[in-house]
Amino acid sequence: MWSTLAELGLTRLTGPESGGGSDAGWTESAYLLAAAGAVDLPIAENDLLAGWLLGRSGCPTATSGPAVVRTAAVLDADGTARHVPWARSVDALVAVWEADVTWRVAEFARADVEVTEAANLASMPRDHVRVDVSAQQGTPVPADVVTEFLRRGALARALAMAGTMERVLALVVEHTSARTQFGRAVGKFQAVQPGNVVRRLRRPCAFLVVPATKKVHGRGAPTE
Repeated sequence: MWSTLAELGLTRLTGPESGGGSDAGWTESAYLLAAAGAVDLPIAENDLLAGWLLGRSGCPTATSGPAVVRTAAVLDADGTARHVPWARSVDALVAVWEADVTWRVAEFARADVEVTEAANLASMPRDHVRVDVSAQQGTPVPADVVTEFLRRGALARALAMAGTMERVLALVVEHTSARTQFGRAVGKFQAVQPGNVVRRLRRPCAFLVVPATKKVHGRGAPTE
């Protein structure tokens, strides 16, 4: 599936066309992340985080090719990071860390990353990693790049959660429409209907995160 998405330019949706991307913005990313929530792929990590860090820093890449899968993390001083999405499965880790009062970015090939597998409550890969930062000088970046990186990660999570909420709503509506009790659909019962209404309202409210975040932070497309 990842190869198919790569061929369509969706794994680097916000990246430049010269690099196999589509030069898309946050609106397109929102719909893609919402849809991708059902298939559980590292689209946000590869595109909005790792790909963005590579583009902003201009650091050398350890891997290449349109089907390459990356994740990203902020490392501690000893080169460790916890709960990194998909670390066990990717081709490379794009990391940012602080050394000598300067933030630095570098890409590490998977073979150079020590991974301890772990998972979150949803059984999704959230691994602990360690790399030897002493062997990498890294490319210096301003502190505001790190701040923006963290904000992008938070926004990507919010969008993915909105997509998950949409899937939950679809399942609930399907169940309450098909399941019958006492001769009528469960969804017709007064005790069930308010819950469905609330779920229907939450999804569009969740997607308001996109324009609100852009307005608060003064940011436009993810490529900016």
